[in-house]
Amino acid sequence: MPARRPTLAAVVAVAMSSLLLAACGQDGGGKAGTSSDGGPASAATWPECRPNCRGIDLRGRNLVNQDLTRVDFSGADFTKANLTDANVADATLVNATMIETDFWRAVMPRADFTNADLSRADLRSARLVNTVFNEATLRKTIFRGTDLMFGRFRGADLTEAQMQGASIPVTDFTKADLTRANLFRANTAGDANFTGAIFKDTECPDGTITSTGC
Repeated sequence: MPARRPTLAAVVAVAMSSLLLAACGQDGGGKAGTSSDGGPASAATWPECRPNCRGIDLRGRNLVNQDLTRVDFSGADFTKANLTDANVADATLVNATMIETDFWRAVMPRADFTNADLSRADLRSARLVNTVFNEATLRKTIFRGTDLMFGRFRGADLTEAQMQGASIPVTDFTKADLTRANLFRANTAGDANFTGAIFKDTECPDGTITSTGC
């Protein structure tokens, strides 16, 4: 008896099933698919991923007043997320992307932002005591009125950073790039360390513009 050919309805059903699986980010075997940029899709979801939220996508998320203490967000994307009043103490944010992220009044002591990108992020009035920004990109980042005591900015790019009125005593800016950064009225009592830092059209705490050091 000759094999039966599949009907048109059956062919359409199979095609629709494949499209639905692709839209959900899975193949026929139930494995994770890929993201829209061709990379692997993140399986992490907030807040279920705690304490390991590496690589999570939190772009544009409202995280106001959230408790993010001691969570590992290495490689996570917080672009344009709102972390106003959030508690980020002791969190790991190495290699994280935090462009235009709002950290207004966030509590962030001992958080590690090594090699993270916080360009144009707003950290006004945040508490950043003993926070690590080594090798971080902080171009046009706003630190106005922020407590940065004991902070570490070794090798950080602070080009055009806004640090007016910030508290930076005993803060380490070794080899940091302070090109066109604004330190007007910053509190440097306690000898901040600017060893090897780059000054170019930088505004010092006393209002002078310098390319040689404050």
